[in-house]
Amino acid sequence: MKIILNDKIDESLVSFESDLGCGIAVWEGNKFLLRHSYDVELGIDGVFEWGVNVLPEKEHVFYVDIVEGFIWFKAKVISYEDDGVLVLSLGNDIVFIEVSGMSEIDGYISFYATPDKILLYPVDL
Repeated sequence: MKIILNDKIDESLVSFESDLGCGIAVWEGNKFLLRHSYDVELGIDGVFEWGVNVLPEKEHVFYVDIVEGFIWFKAKVISYEDDGVLVLSLGNDIVFIEVSGMSEIDGYISFYATPDKILLYPVDL
């Protein structure tokens, strides 16, 4: 995912923007420059629960936003693995989240997490 880092919020959290929207996440790299563009891999920690913080989505869009302190995503389901891992397409990127209480689903979903569970890993392309 290509992002621009906008602000340093505290020792680990940064605000960012991308073509999909804006968010807050943990920067997992070395020093960075504000207002600079980075290619990153997006990691999402935690176990999500179907019907609680993972929901079916009628809109077929990709999206990242900050809503009431949570980072919301809208993504397309690629597959649901036997070990509870949901493989998602978030625009041009692939994201994995662990989901409990879910049956097979296709289409789009929305899910949310706190910023400390969203991880940005800079990559050199």
